[in-house]
Amino acid sequence: MDRSIVEKALEIARYYPSGDNCQCFRFRHETDFLHVDYCADAAEHSLVYDTSLIILTLGGLLEYLRNAFLELGYPVKFELHLQGLDCHRNHPSIACLQLVDHTNSSGPKGFHDYFSAYPQYTSETLMARVTDRRKFLPPEQKALDAVKNERPWQFVDCHIFTELEDNALQFFSCCESHIWKSVDIIKDIADAIRFGQNNIATGLPWRNLGVSREELLPIKLVQLAPWLIPLFSFLGIQKLMQHSQQQLWQSARACTVLTYKQGLSSEQRVFASMEIMNFILGLTKAGFAMQPSTLSTECLNHSFKPEKNLQTECGLPLDNLQNQSQSIRKYMDCPTDEFAWLLRVGIPTTSFPDAARTQRQPVNDLLL
Repeated sequence: MDRSIVEKALEIARYYPSGDNCQCFRFRHETDFLHVDYCADAAEHSLVYDTSLIILTLGGLLEYLRNAFLELGYPVKFELHLQGLDCHRNHPSIACLQLVDHTNSSGPKGFHDYFSAYPQYTSETLMARVTDRRKFLPPEQKALDAVKNERPWQFVDCHIFTELEDNALQFFSCCESHIWKSVDIIKDIADAIRFGQNNIATGLPWRNLGVSREELLPIKLVQLAPWLIPLFSFLGIQKLMQHSQQQLWQSARACTVLTYKQGLSSEQRVFASMEIMNFILGLTKAGFAMQPSTLSTECLNHSFKPEKNLQTECGLPLDNLQNQSQSIRKYMDCPTDEFAWLLRVGIPTTSFPDAARTQRQPVNDLLL
């Protein structure tokens, strides 16, 4: 595995998505291997309180790497080293990649074997994928189903909903606005937002949030004075955000729900995350816009995490959402499934603005 090939692949793969664009993985090249290292300090975030989001992010990165190497003409395989994974501690060589040797079929089964039947995407699609927090036009069920049916779905069940009922839209917007009930989560979000700092390669430019500068004033004030968070909550800012989120959800009234199949191992959950990213890239290529609803996913999974959840880890009260959560699960016909991700999806009304795009660290800073 020549270093120049690795650098070219990482030039593309570094655009993998990560929470608040934290870019929590680093890379080491050793002769025939590319090691992926997990950096806990980079991933530090209130929502990263267990390994689920790390595994989801790792799967997204590996799908980006799979496609980047394939575009260069080099299929790759990998080994995973997940034993002892703790989201609060560095984990060197969480994955190790090498080029596929077609003359030797021995060794562990990696994503080259599992994903040979999945669509391959070019660097253009990989770099075009964005989190779009603007209003969308309603998508057609048939068009979404066409993207869904492009892959065999070995590890994930994909559910598509158009014309969502009002109670579902209200639940999702309420979940997202609940961030104002947790000081820790608001501080994390505030720390990640960049105002006019175009040279910073991590975090989110304020235009990425899809709202006006005036609407971001509370976040900017919180950056300067975190003690204002309880005051804003007292003044009812959650209701204002819920109204804003509801407008977003009502614009397209559509989402895709991705749930884990039963009984997956940790390694298979990484494969599931790759499968999800392959679907997201398919949506991107087909011209759809999407936004992950992380808080909705966490609220719907509350019962799967009785000891460690947003309520216990981030001080986010969820009791008032539990009855609604069970109702939404029944509506989506997923009463006992663990949600991997929930995506608001639709048709973009305009092209995504360059000023809203997140930046990435250069390959020289990511690769040892």
